[in-house]
Amino acid sequence: MGLMEFMQSPTGKRMTGVAYSLGASIVIVGALFKIMHWPGAGVMLTIGMGTEAILFAIGIFDKPHKDYHWELVWPELDDEGAEGSAHGVVAAGDSKELSIPTVDTKALVEEQLKNLSEGVSKLGNTASQLANLSEAANVSSSYISNVNAASQAAGAFAASQANLKNSSDSLVNSYKDIEASISSASSGSKNFADQMNGINKNISSINSMFEIQAKTANEQGEAMSLVTTALKTVAGSINSSAASAESYKSEIEKLAQQMKSLNTVYGNMLNAMTIRG
Repeated sequence: MGLMEFMQSPTGKRMTGVAYSLGASIVIVGALFKIMHWPGAGVMLTIGMGTEAILFAIGIFDKPHKDYHWELVWPELDDEGAEGSAHGVVAAGDSKELSIPTVDTKALVEEQLKNLSEGVSKLGNTASQLANLSEAANVSSSYISNVNAASQAAGAFAASQANLKNSSDSLVNSYKDIEASISSASSGSKNFADQMNGINKNISSINSMFEIQAKTANEQGEAMSLVTTALKTVAGSINSSAASAESYKSEIEKLAQQMKSLNTVYGNMLNAMTIRG
């Protein structure tokens, strides 16, 4: 069995689905490592992107869907004769959806067989009555032969109806399998697209947060620069005040010294005046 045949087999389709699911999980985990800035984010993202590339490469082995000419079996499916028919082709965008005719073939076959059985039974009763008549012996014999031929024809018709029912059931099952395969593939593609859209939204949100943080950091840097300038001004003012205080202290000490000298002079004058008196 070649690779293409294996990929189209049930086992190959199952393994392909498993590979798509596991590969998508690895891609998402790699993107999560990168978004959260966890250790090994670069390695995980590289592994995820490599896995995604491999998954796309596997897609080249998918066999294109084969179109069957169902209008040859059911003429009402033909586009030219679809107008006015109860079963036709409904166009929706670029895709075409077939409405599968739901015909109860089992009830139809049973009803036809019942009618044939009743007719054959009536013919058999009539033939039995005619056979008992001696004057109609030749006619009844011929009539019975015709009844037998009709019975054989009814049996052949019943067999044909049974074969038609089996063919219809097989065709309906084929339609159901095709519809299930298309639904499964569409669902898998939609889930993967939704996951990638969610990842893109998360990345955009994180970029916005980084921009806000960078802007806030710049504003804080400018504020710190203003505070530093103000502190330098205050320090200069304090130094100037300290120098003024030192000068004031010196002047006070000089004044105190002068007051002391003046008190000494006054004391001497008082002593002199006291002695003279």
